[in-house]
Amino acid sequence: FLRHVERTKLLLFMLDASGIDGRTPLKDYKVLLNEISEYNPELLERPYLVALNKIDTDESADLIAEFIASTEIPSDRLFKISAITGENLDSLVDAIIKDVKVVAPKAIPTPKEILAADDRDIIDDQAFLD
Repeated sequence: FLRHVERTKLLLFMLDASGIDGRTPLKDYKVLLNEISEYNPELLERPYLVALNKIDTDESADLIAEFIASTEIPSDRLFKISAITGENLDSLVDAIIKDVKVVAPKAIPTPKEILAADDRDIIDDQAFLD
């Protein structure tokens, strides 16, 4: 899936803050950063937002505190949200829209370029039109 990340203007790290599966948002964040770094370190230079989801669960408060204490993510990049209650979703959406508008637009790849990037067989345009 990382190949598709290269086409994004903004990275959004959506992390489960509940710890329900025995994982923590801090560990998940570090794993994601490591995976991206190993694939293409330049991706980590892109604008990003971090959303800590499931703040409506009892377990999330301590894990969120640990995450904030252990990272240096600016407060305007970090969102504590609940998808189920809708808490703080508007703020996150506003930040996404703002960041996407600020990022310089890239040339939009043609469908042929997209197919080539995905290592799929490309239909010969001329043969297709005949």
